[in-house]
Amino acid sequence: MLSNEVEKLIKDPRTFGKFVTFGTLEKILLNRSLQWSRPGTFNDPFDFQIDYSLPIEEEVRKISRKIFEKIIITPNQELVRRNPASKGLEALRRAMYENNLSLEESLDLFNSYLNQSINRMQELVTEASQELASTLARSSILCTTKEVNSLLMWSHYAGGHSGAFLLFKPLRESDWGQRLRVNYSSSVPKIWKTENLAEALTGKIEFSFMVGRKEVLQAILTKSLHWQYENEERFIKSKLTTENHVYQNFDPRELKEIIFGCRVSRDEVFKLKNSLEGRYVSTRLSLARKDTTKFGLRFSEFL
Repeated sequence: MLSNEVEKLIKDPRTFGKFVTFGTLEKILLNRSLQWSRPGTFNDPFDFQIDYSLPIEEEVRKISRKIFEKIIITPNQELVRRNPASKGLEALRRAMYENNLSLEESLDLFNSYLNQSINRMQELVTEASQELASTLARSSILCTTKEVNSLLMWSHYAGGHSGAFLLFKPLRESDWGQRLRVNYSSSVPKIWKTENLAEALTGKIEFSFMVGRKEVLQAILTKSLHWQYENEERFIKSKLTTENHVYQNFDPRELKEIIFGCRVSRDEVFKLKNSLEGRYVSTRLSLARKDTTKFGLRFSEFL
């Protein structure tokens, strides 16, 4: 059971939490910094896994033909000029009206164009997928959660209950970036959408817009259902790095609460508190202890 003060902080949408081992806690407090990591260092080999494969070709063809029919029926419909496909589609549309081609004849020409374009698109998608995978692999991630009552989280990330849970509330002037919620699924997310590929083939959007920020975020924020108990949120920075870990400083006023695991003794907490020498004067210290009536934890302020 949490105190009213901690419960209020947990419910505050501006706060975020972090489980750490006792040794990591000492380093964090000494250096006033949190570790951000590259995806390749995560304990889940499926994390940041994206299905880069193309949708079934026939699905793309079917949607593309429907879009093309609308284009040729509407002579004044604008196409995206910066899309290389637009030039070929404009020529097809002119040929239809200048040569009085039937819809079927126009679609036959379009199918020939589509065969060439799909082959080229496969090359573009492969190149874009490789570039995107390289960029994502060099991004920096800070994983957070506020599941302070989770026995599994204490066991997995706080040294088997011998570490701590840190609760932060960023100052308004701090640059933490946007915190994003992780989704959980039984399927690896696909990044190339059938509709986007069809629209690129028919000049409706630029090739560079075949995959947008929304699709990328959805993909990298999706993990297996096995991890759902973490209820994770992430800060993601696109600043590329070749280092496995980078560190970001925080203001001591942002660290609102340290909750020590049920296997941490009062002597250890007292010793650590004395070593801080008044550097975290606004940080409250609490202790977790085993509930004797059920499988759970009780929390009380360290006095």
